[in-house]
Amino acid sequence: MGVRKTVSALAASVAAIMVSFGLAAPAQAAADHYMYTDDWGTRGGVVYFWTYGDVVQVCDRDADGYGVRVRVTDSTQGLYKYTLGVGGVDRCKSVGASDGSPYNLREGNVFHFRICLEKNGSLYDCNYRYWVNEN
Repeated sequence: MGVRKTVSALAASVAAIMVSFGLAAPAQAAADHYMYTDDWGTRGGVVYFWTYGDVVQVCDRDADGYGVRVRVTDSTQGLYKYTLGVGGVDRCKSVGASDGSPYNLREGNVFHFRICLEKNGSLYDCNYRYWVNEN
């Protein structure tokens, strides 16, 4: 029993490290929060948020000629934090607290995440959520 828990914990740790470096598919380590762009037919973009390590990953899931952009704002303090974008089917980009400011998100604060498809500087099919950074 103890060995099984140790192996599970080790696997979870390795997956989290790989995700923070952009080396693992998001499904390998379940995110605390996620949402898709609002193009329900294809769901062309997705953002994942892991509160432990403040890891945010944005992925382009569709070969539609659009990139994907996520904007993160600290709603508690009313501060824009950063925008993260990626383009190209099956490409992802990740940042986290280990990347320093502005990616180190304040614990206990509410953050506004807005994800959109992007083409030629214009945004389409946006979706948003408010998530608490709980770790």
